[in-house]
Amino acid sequence: HVKWLNFWTKPDPVSGHLDVYRDVENIEIDFSNIIGKTKISIESHSLYWESEKMFQKIIKELIL
Repeated sequence: HVKWLNFWTKPDPVSGHLDVYRDVENIEIDFSNIIGKTKISIESHSLYWESEKMFQKIIKELIL
């Protein structure tokens, strides 16, 4: 059994909250401090790699 971690942010036009799949943990990441309050930003799709929150969550899941 593998847990699906879905990281998403509102400005990212490629990501989103997943509610049609089972066993998915949706984790919203707020990049407003980096990209402002813009509604859509394709640049936000690559910001996950700069997210400490994402890496901390992944590490936590791997250790437990």
